[in-house]
Amino acid sequence: IEIREEKQHLDAHLLYSGGETARPGAASGPVYFVLRESDLDGFPPGAVLCAPKSSPVFGCVLDQAAAVLTEVGGVTGHMASLAREYCLPAIVGAEGVLSRLTAGDIITVDATFKRVFLGRVEEVLKKEAAQRPTCAASLGRPGRHPILGLIANLTLTNPRHPDFRPENCRTFHDIIRFVHEKSFKEMFRLGDRLGHAAESEARRFGPSLPFELWIIDIGGGLTPQGNGPVAPDQVRSLPARYFLEGLLDERIHWNQPRPVSLRGLVSVFSGAVLHPDAEGQEREFGRKAYAIFSSEYMNFNSRVGYHFAALDSVCGPVQNDNYISFRFQGGAAAAERRALRAELISTLLARQGFDINHRGDMVHAFVKKYDQKEIGRRLADLGRLTLFTRQMDMLTHDRRMVAWLVQAFESGNYNLETMPPPKTAQGAL
Repeated sequence: IEIREEKQHLDAHLLYSGGETARPGAASGPVYFVLRESDLDGFPPGAVLCAPKSSPVFGCVLDQAAAVLTEVGGVTGHMASLAREYCLPAIVGAEGVLSRLTAGDIITVDATFKRVFLGRVEEVLKKEAAQRPTCAASLGRPGRHPILGLIANLTLTNPRHPDFRPENCRTFHDIIRFVHEKSFKEMFRLGDRLGHAAESEARRFGPSLPFELWIIDIGGGLTPQGNGPVAPDQVRSLPARYFLEGLLDERIHWNQPRPVSLRGLVSVFSGAVLHPDAEGQEREFGRKAYAIFSSEYMNFNSRVGYHFAALDSVCGPVQNDNYISFRFQGGAAAAERRALRAELISTLLARQGFDINHRGDMVHAFVKKYDQKEIGRRLADLGRLTLFTRQMDMLTHDRRMVAWLVQAFESGNYNLETMPPPKTAQGAL
């Protein structure tokens, strides 16, 4: 349905214009920022849900919201579908809208014409009331009809919760969400299984890296010519090209000595030598790292020394299909320092919009539904981060050092050519 742009000038303060209409309509209410999942616990009825990105987790409060604004998201996404089911005015992909808003301020969201006004604009709201479709009567809100209650309701909202199990699926919506999440996890493990099964088909990546990178092309990932080492210009896979851009960043001197804490070095010996792997497995240095490439897909697995890293990503022109799943675990130092390195990685990725699950020395980061350029930028930074955090468990001795390393990475001080003053480092060097 094509909606003609309204030409009438309103006597109101326009805060923002842009984004995409996920569900047309208009509503007014106070600004409530949902920056993390825990913010949903205190969601006030009648507020406008304002978030950096769309998430189906919002389904638990959409029946209380007046409208939805997100900076990232698509009209075909899960949350957009929920907004339509709840007949809720929603604008998604409104880049930069959060910086224009103040928590608690009353705003009017005109999703039909993709505008946000300061205050309650009765002229917009009256027009919406006159034109509002009989959404609730024709479709029914989830749960109003017995059949819709078995189809549309979503109760499995948090895939990290222990209750996220097949026996707790109550509706078709729950089943679809459960299958969706588990299929992502299976894709994440694809590289491990395929890497060993197709080792004879792998081609070595030519440029020098801290590990041997072997590539398995499953279609459109590499140029067809040659059987020798793969040169960077032979990589056609879009996510791989972004990731390799970070791995090959000449500003990062990964093959040169790094600053080392004496206490960190002792921690490595105590953690790796005096206390061997709990599972009794022998650590293997210089192990091959496998990557699976296709034109818009990449899976990368690396077990080098004492840590494990894995990356799974789709990056292409269809924004709703794009995602990055990244996992990191392990290290050579004692448990406390490994956990601090994981905190460093978590902090850096959280600042880039990733959803983070961090426990001990394990990090699982996930982001989805950004456009190709934004997914690519994050993939390149993950390549840099892979090199930057090498042996960093030997240097991270407290949270102040973690904070300084976050600043160092974001300012391009990848080789730690300048170090924090002794008061901050507290004897780290």
